[in-house]
Amino acid sequence: MAKKVLSLVIVTGMSGAGKTVAMQSFEDLGYFCIDNMPPNLLPKFWELVHESGKISKVALVVDIRSRAFYDEIFSMLKEMQVDEQGVDQKVEMKIMFLDASDEELVSRYKETRRSHPLAMEGRLLDGIQKERELLAEMKSRAQVVIDTTELTPRQLREEIFDNFQESSSVPTFHVEVMSFGFKYGLPIDADIVMDVRFLRNPYYVPELKPQTGTDKAVYDYVMDSPETETFYKKLYDLLHYIIPGYEKEGKTSLTIAIGCTGGQHRSVAIAERLGKDLKKDYYVDITHRDKDKSQKKVIENGNQ
Repeated sequence: MAKKVLSLVIVTGMSGAGKTVAMQSFEDLGYFCIDNMPPNLLPKFWELVHESGKISKVALVVDIRSRAFYDEIFSMLKEMQVDEQGVDQKVEMKIMFLDASDEELVSRYKETRRSHPLAMEGRLLDGIQKERELLAEMKSRAQVVIDTTELTPRQLREEIFDNFQESSSVPTFHVEVMSFGFKYGLPIDADIVMDVRFLRNPYYVPELKPQTGTDKAVYDYVMDSPETETFYKKLYDLLHYIIPGYEKEGKTSLTIAIGCTGGQHRSVAIAERLGKDLKKDYYVDITHRDKDKSQKKVIENGNQ
């Protein structure tokens, strides 16, 4: 029995019900996302995806802008359905329908000052009700129906994660711990910046100067100090307290930047320790933006 290797989610529903937020959520879940593909291209696109072997999850937004879609979609989806007998299965498909009350949709359109696609020259409410009639059959066939009337964008995101996140998938929240040198400028993508220039500096120890915070001698020199230990414990306690709040608010990543003068010694050592400790609870990447810049300059000057 062949295993299912491709997953397709058709994202549809009422205009203004949250399809943009949905697509952003599927992107964070690792889906290849396409908005409003012409329906007659769907089977060919899926054939190309399958033949490439590089994409395993696809989310397609199809809305009322592709009006022919609702005349052809069910026959196309039937051809793409998973074989019920489990033989040569290629596609595992779900339809997700986003809905909201007429009152809420009117409010959202009024707020954004957009025109409804079915009421370009008429009453907004008439367009919404006409769209609801056109989508009635699609809604009845959807495996997942989410009413966004009372949902914030973050809550909608959580609903989608609950329905489509695989337990074995890459974590949707991760922490980036970065070291840097203030002399080269602040990282523009940092969420939290910590200055460790108050710690004693290995730069002024001749045998340590050419090394970095990833070398044991420098790492031990930075850590073997009461002020470093006190600072590190307070920093770790602070991050341990606030990181869950960032995750709860729907952030997919958090960048913690640790800076010293040149980004070679102190910041590197602290970032190494912090990253390894945070890995106990989170998916963590450790990067050192400026670690090798000093050595590079020495080499370049020596070649002049």
